[in-house]
Amino acid sequence: MEQLKKVIMDKTATTVWSYIVSIATAIGGYLSLNTIALLIGIFFTILLGLIQMRRYRRAIKMDEEYQAARLAALKDGYIPNIRPEEL
Repeated sequence: MEQLKKVIMDKTATTVWSYIVSIATAIGGYLSLNTIALLIGIFFTILLGLIQMRRYRRAIKMDEEYQAARLAALKDGYIPNIRPEEL
């Protein structure tokens, strides 16, 4: 029973959570719904920009690899038969 009282009366956990909740309440009181929507929009705009940049760089890398392989094939004497329907 003495250990149970000691655990219940431990103030460190209560103090930490009270600070966390009070900070969250202060932030929640500061932000209106319009501000939250604006921040979400900014976040997703930045996120999608980073995704697009990553895809663009990957496409450039794949194109360079394709062109290098094509050039190597031409140097080896391979000339592909390209028909206009395949373009």
